[in-house]
Amino acid sequence: MSFKRFDPQDIVISAESITAPVWSNSVIEQTEFYTASAQVAGASGAYYNNIYQTASDDTTAAVQFSVAYGDIAGSGSLDFNVAVPGASPSKTIYGQYRSLVLGDEEGNFVFGSETGSHFYVISLDRARYKEKLLPGTFSLKLSGSGEGVLLNLTDNSQIANTTNFNDAGRVFEVVSGSLGNVYRS
Repeated sequence: MSFKRFDPQDIVISAESITAPVWSNSVIEQTEFYTASAQVAGASGAYYNNIYQTASDDTTAAVQFSVAYGDIAGSGSLDFNVAVPGASPSKTIYGQYRSLVLGDEEGNFVFGSETGSHFYVISLDRARYKEKLLPGTFSLKLSGSGEGVLLNLTDNSQIANTTNFNDAGRVFEVVSGSLGNVYRS
């Protein structure tokens, strides 16, 4: 369990629920992201990339989240040893998140109605948010360099008919939409 003191800008919804912005300096919307070349090229770069709100050499730079790729078969990254095919950072990441989220070393991730053999993980810096992400407030816009927004993602809390839990807690699907409003085709 982590501990973080209340800040003046914290929002207390009830005695059981405390929320705050996820980004540094209580920024609600983070629009610029930076990586650290040394970390990407280093040993941990094979497993994940740390993402900062400013250039990593800036004294105010702080890790906001990390991005990793997991694959059940170990595809997408070099093997630790060529004599042991499939033993790679991507397989390690898949196994770590399977144990953490599912609580089972043999379980499979299910995304909607599909069993997932690979995924990308966005792991938020836990010290930045107080208790949990408030349902309906998750919004992620993915874009290419200079191409504008290509994909808007949100949680499906506004349309979920059932409440799902696993070893990681309450679970929502990430779907096409913005701020809890699901885009339907």
